[in-house]
Amino acid sequence: MILSIKKLLFILLVLTIKLGYITNLNAEELYPAYLIEIPSSIENVFIADIENAKLIQYSVEKNRPIKNQEYYMSVGKNGSGKKIQGDKKTPLGVYFITEKLDISKLPPRYGAAAYPLDYPNSLDRYMKKTGYGIWLHGTDPDILKRPPRDTDGCLALQNKQLLELSEYLVPMNTPIIVVKTINWKTEDQLNLIRNELHEVLGAWKLSFESSESERFVSFYDTNVLMSSISEYSIIEDSSVIKKSIVIMDLTIIGDPLKSDIVLTRFTQKIRYNDIISAEKKRLYWQKQKDGWKIIATDLI
Repeated sequence: MILSIKKLLFILLVLTIKLGYITNLNAEELYPAYLIEIPSSIENVFIADIENAKLIQYSVEKNRPIKNQEYYMSVGKNGSGKKIQGDKKTPLGVYFITEKLDISKLPPRYGAAAYPLDYPNSLDRYMKKTGYGIWLHGTDPDILKRPPRDTDGCLALQNKQLLELSEYLVPMNTPIIVVKTINWKTEDQLNLIRNELHEVLGAWKLSFESSESERFVSFYDTNVLMSSISEYSIIEDSSVIKKSIVIMDLTIIGDPLKSDIVLTRFTQKIRYNDIISAEKKRLYWQKQKDGWKIIATDLI
């Protein structure tokens, strides 16, 4: 009997410790896993949750997202994961609004407003995805509510809600992150990834400034055509004596489809000889066996 009581006390002790651990874990705040670093220039981020048919608005304060509103939305008739033109699926990925269209020139089915997304981006093209014309738009005024799966791949909101959001939808600034379902990370987990990307970006920058050609090339996947990289051509130009890069307005967003891929988006100011050039750049990084590699890049 004494032995049984000791065992019972031991079990109760273990359960108490476990429950305390779980309580502490639950108390730790979680954030959408994709929002690694958001600069002050981006005031709002939207996450389109396909499985729950919701577009969720987050405001950003001190690099941390704060959930504001969520809105019902319709997506592709065949769900998500667009790969080819005409599959009637909504693409998964990180996209930006490119412009606000003149609705007077569009059919009624697009509703009160329409914003094209930049699908396919350079990562989509790297993944051999095809198709075009993915928009965030309203609904036909004669239809009260569309089913959750009802578009040819676009994201469709009710007109009143989309008009409410219009002031927060800034072309080439507002991210629309389209996910199958939202994954979450702690602040420490996000900080770990952010620090890794800051370190690799710093090393990439230094290899350019130091004219370490082989080191610079090592940051790129073998499928990337180096002749298309402007920084590489500057390194190879023997007439360039001194050069520097300043990275500003850095955005780091995790890819919702592949957890080992991260987008870095920034304004880059290059100074070499008597020339100063500024451009907005996107680098898509993938964590491979030998470190982070750039697998796709483009200018905005």
